[in-house]
Amino acid sequence: MVDRNPGARLEEIPSGPRPIEAVGTSVAAFVGLAQGGPLAPSYVDSWRSYTQQWSGRSPLGDAVEEFFRNGGSLAWLAPVESLEPESVRRAVEGLDRDVTLVAVVADPAAPPAVIGAAADALADRRAMLLVEGAWPDARIAIEAMSTDRVAAIGGTGPNVAAYWPRVRRPVGRGAMEEISPLGAVAGIFARTDATFGVFNAPAGTQAVLNDVTETTATASRSEQDALNRLGVNVIRDFPGTGTVIWGSRTQSTESEWRYVTVRRTALFLEESLSRGLQWVVFEPNAEPLWQSVRLSIEQFLHKLFQDGAFAGRKPEDSYFVKCDASTMTQHDIDNGRLVCVVGFAPARPAEFVTFRFGRWTRDADDDPE
Repeated sequence: MVDRNPGARLEEIPSGPRPIEAVGTSVAAFVGLAQGGPLAPSYVDSWRSYTQQWSGRSPLGDAVEEFFRNGGSLAWLAPVESLEPESVRRAVEGLDRDVTLVAVVADPAAPPAVIGAAADALADRRAMLLVEGAWPDARIAIEAMSTDRVAAIGGTGPNVAAYWPRVRRPVGRGAMEEISPLGAVAGIFARTDATFGVFNAPAGTQAVLNDVTETTATASRSEQDALNRLGVNVIRDFPGTGTVIWGSRTQSTESEWRYVTVRRTALFLEESLSRGLQWVVFEPNAEPLWQSVRLSIEQFLHKLFQDGAFAGRKPEDSYFVKCDASTMTQHDIDNGRLVCVVGFAPARPAEFVTFRFGRWTRDADDDPE
């Protein structure tokens, strides 16, 4: 056959799935009183970097020091002039969007009203709030948490994790000082993420607190069990091992979000997908887009499956992705709202957890924010 159209030809080939990048999970932020230095939120990447900007001792400085000594690599500082609910709320609201761990540090521990303000400010963010219990012993801790958790620690829910007791560290010539455990705890989170991934618990014998000599209180086996059921992560001393975090639970009353690991994995997935699918705002909301989105998400989840993030021996036992006419109403489609359903089987416990997320597409009535 004679080619009636000789010359160069162009052929449209559909592009493959767009890669989704994993977001960071271990950027911490500390809120509290500090000596000197700027009051605006600032980030530091080492203890030396902190001391170059802030002078003098403070609970905030102690937390930052322990964060870096326990494996942290990047921290945001939000100094406040007064540890009042409104000032703390404003400080938390001004934190960078990459922050995934937040702690309000004080000596003694920040009051529940202040912690509640921080929790409210984080309500719409994918970040964990680390809080400390201020109880002198396990019996009082159990009584307080059994009566009213919000009154006891200021916040509750799947994005709040409570730790007790405070810890002691050496200050030279055999002397010891008592400090908040939250700086070291946040460092353990960062260290665990860097070594094993966000889907591993920042607890157990691998979670030994550096620069810490002992805890300020102890709990019996029965008291430990009671505190676990109340969502309090006990810090314990083990001869020959050191001071370790011996619990990894949230303050959620929902069984699917009971564990810190499961909740943080979900927050990590949600944020990664939300950022990685920003491009859909320029696409028409139809089957070609849905297929591309499914492929992108499946590719991302499969890489995590290979890294051991999920339970299940096969991908189909570990995660699923739905993005089609069954996940959206006609109203969603007509108004440019893309809705996908993603499920994953946490490595521990092995139960499926499902969440929904949505993105605006080109067909949306209003411009995306």
